[in-house]
Amino acid sequence: MSSGVPPTRMNQRVFKGKLKAAESGHRLLKKKADALKVKFRDYAKHIAETKASMATDASMAFFSLTQAEYAAGNFKQKVAEGSMTARIRVGAGVDNVAGVKLPVFSKYETGAAAENTSLGLVGGGKKLRPYGPSLPSC
Repeated sequence: MSSGVPPTRMNQRVFKGKLKAAESGHRLLKKKADALKVKFRDYAKHIAETKASMATDASMAFFSLTQAEYAAGNFKQKVAEGSMTARIRVGAGVDNVAGVKLPVFSKYETGAAAENTSLGLVGGGKKLRPYGPSLPSC
């Protein structure tokens, strides 16, 4: 034995204590890694579902824009000049997962009224209305 430590009962007790501390630390880190893996899988699942629905949502939005431009003409300038307030906002927060702080974003409605209700009455008297079902929430 060339470890440089004399084989006494006191040293054996010290090394048993170190072993026990290392095992409990490893167990805690394993629990932390498992909790983070579960959270990551939830995020990946949500991202995959959102990506799958993006194709239909994008085509529906493009078709709605085409219908609106047909009914009201080119209204992009009116929208850009208008002083509209946001009806939907994003809030940021922090989620603590096993001691790791992860950013969390949430969508909430401000309750502001739609200010562009007369938009589209120029081209033939048709009022613009949303097309199809509402977009899915996050």
